[in-house]
Amino acid sequence: MTAALQDHETEALLESVRAATGLDFAGYARSGIVRRIQALGGRDAASIASLHARAVAEPGFMKRLAGSLLVNVTSLFRDAEFFRAYRAMALPRFVGGAPLRAWHVGCATGEEVWSHRIVLVEEGLARSARVYGTDVSRSSLGRAISGALPIDRMQEYTAAYRAAGGRQDFSSYYVAKPDGVFVRSFLREGVRFGRHDLVADAPFGPFDVVFCRNVLIYFEAAYQARAHRALAASVRPGGILALGSGDALPPEVRPRYDELDARNRIFLRRD
Repeated sequence: MTAALQDHETEALLESVRAATGLDFAGYARSGIVRRIQALGGRDAASIASLHARAVAEPGFMKRLAGSLLVNVTSLFRDAEFFRAYRAMALPRFVGGAPLRAWHVGCATGEEVWSHRIVLVEEGLARSARVYGTDVSRSSLGRAISGALPIDRMQEYTAAYRAAGGRQDFSSYYVAKPDGVFVRSFLREGVRFGRHDLVADAPFGPFDVVFCRNVLIYFEAAYQARAHRALAASVRPGGILALGSGDALPPEVRPRYDELDARNRIFLRRD
């Protein structure tokens, strides 16, 4: 009975979050949601009910709670080996072709988008490229749109940029201002951010490149399959799908792709 009551309180809390913020956690793996609620102090039915009551009474707390339930782990040039492989194996396919269109699913605060934009600059593909970043979190998108970077991580980011095959002085890509560190204006050219729910909203494309790295691992199996159908509808034939190290193609969509780099989860959409 205790476990059932705890599940009931969890579902009631998530329903209130959905009603207040539009964030629907129905497709998220319950184990991850439970861990994040526990980290907020919701360790049993009574404490979850207490969190729920405070969230309903305090809109500011509701917003913070919803943000805590989302997974917004990101960084510049996260996984340097992937970016080296992407430079070497994927981008040469687009040299001399039509302007590149790319989509970053679950872009969080934008670091992966800026990483990709820097790579495009260095590979000579940035001038007419269009890069779109989407997420379900409006607060994360607000930071992405601002181009802000965490000042306490710039040394880490410099090292990651070099490890990922960077060819310039990394400081040429950002500017320090009194209110923080921001990507330079030339990186923002051709970049757009917007809210999109991969599972609930219509497919978005077609694109030459779709990044969906370390996003689907937080979904339940049925929602992962639904998301992969949307991704397959969004990558043009001959385009690239980039997944995270923990992601796998489900059997129903695997025949639509060839492996370009199995280790780094880079796939080529078949014609």
